[in-house]
Amino acid sequence: MVDAVRKDPQIGRGTCSTIDECYDDSEIVEVIRDEGLATADALLASLYSAENIWRDRADDALAAGGEKQIWGQVTRGPDENREQLDSMFKGYAEP
Repeated sequence: MVDAVRKDPQIGRGTCSTIDECYDDSEIVEVIRDEGLATADALLASLYSAENIWRDRADDALAAGGEKQIWGQVTRGPDENREQLDSMFKGYAEP
């Protein structure tokens, strides 16, 4: 079942998701055991839920003026974030 998580296109290897970046295989096994999960689909549903909670909390913190790292750079609040992203991609796309 761990392999199903690692191969998943939304939370698996290379996705930069919280699950990809922060959960090692033993922690995924712990989720399986603690939640009594019997199928890969049930495990993926549980981890999708956890990923969505982490994403929502990060977005809420940023909207409240907190800090969030984007490509290794700290941003503070939505306005600075937009300005920083615009400057990073300037010249890569048509306005």
